Amino acid sequence: MHYWNQSNFEGLERLADELASLPGLQALADYARARSQGRRREAFAALDGFLRNAPPPESLPARELSLLILTLHGQTREAHQFLAQPLLSRFLLPALRAWADSEPTAHAPLHWLGLLQNDGDLLRRALSACPDDVAVRCRLIDFALGAADYATHHLNEGFFIGEPAGARQALELAAQLIAEAPQTSPFSRHSDEVAQLSALLDDWQAYSDHPEGSFADWCAARQRPYAWAKKYYYSQT
Repeated sequence: MHYWNQSNFEGLERLADELASLPGLQALADYARARSQGRRREAFAALDGFLRNAPPPESLPARELSLLILTLHGQTREAHQFLAQPLLSRFLLPALRAWADSEPTAHAPLHWLGLLQNDGDLLRRALSACPDDVAVRCRLIDFALGAADYATHHLNEGFFIGEPAGARQALELAAQLIAEAPQTSPFSRHSDEVAQLSALLDDWQAYSDHPEGSFADWCAARQRPYAWAKKYYYSQT
């Protein structure tokens, strides 16, 4: 039987092995291994030991160490429990912020700060510094698609959230980010979503000009195969 969180535990074990092979990271390896085994108290005691002995955030060793830790974690993303709040708030984020403050155009701190904090401004600066950054470009495209999807996700009930012009602008931004990528192949899923949401928006505007019945029925009659989001409504009893 496959435990729902098994991939996280296996990822933590692999990450622990990687960390243990590197100088100065044994305490962090102990943290990852204890977390993989469900030994929470021991895990955070090991993490606290690492944090107490970590280099100061503004130092070059802190930059190098933060970059190494995040790169290793990026290779084992299923280990979602690794980036605990103490590790982020007491070491990784202060080191990255100090780096970005001292080198405002450096790509690495902008990349990681933008991704960790979902900060659109930092992500745009990171993309400007490195247009080849697929992860950052994906996140920005997802932001734009998310705005359009949010605006349209009640259309089968006849409700548009916001204004169609805003959703159209978000889709144009997503399309532009895809078109400007040095290689567009990593963004095929995003291109499909832009096309589907654009078609949905076109149909909503056509329906709004001459409404006949419900929008969902209007689409079904024209064989528009939209996958409507499920909604759940709760009331107090």
